[in-house]
Amino acid sequence: MCKKKARDRPRFSWVPPSTGFIKFNVDGASVGNPGPTGIGEVMCHVGKELARFSKLVGIEDSNVAELMAICEAFLIFIDSPFVSNNALIVESDSKNAVTWVNSSLLGPWRVLNFINHIECLKKKLRKWEVIHIFREANQAADQLGTSWLRKGCHVLLIRW
Repeated sequence: MCKKKARDRPRFSWVPPSTGFIKFNVDGASVGNPGPTGIGEVMCHVGKELARFSKLVGIEDSNVAELMAICEAFLIFIDSPFVSNNALIVESDSKNAVTWVNSSLLGPWRVLNFINHIECLKKKLRKWEVIHIFREANQAADQLGTSWLRKGCHVLLIRW
């Protein structure tokens, strides 16, 4: 009998942002599609965690949850004291959401209001990036995205 060689999945890890960048790792989670939905985010600058939060956002599907998380990152960054001297990086493990934010014409009609809102927010910033990352590199945001299920409450921690 021939044994199949086990494939090792590549390992991915979180990388801190460079000087001059604020990074948000975001995640949206839905129990059911649609179902109760939450988002979670971690905000970092040069490897230092500045804020983290999670919250329940209603009854939606997972794609909407991811877009809501990205939108929230833009809103928090725009209202932060870091907006004047830094660029924004948003990392999400949702290929769909990242594609739709970077190419708004590709998004399905049912999420266009979220995409259009993000488009307006992008115009307020001098530089921004929305990047797809693998789930393994997004564990902190992933845990926050579902923490409302375990704790039944919102989480907010700010260190600036």
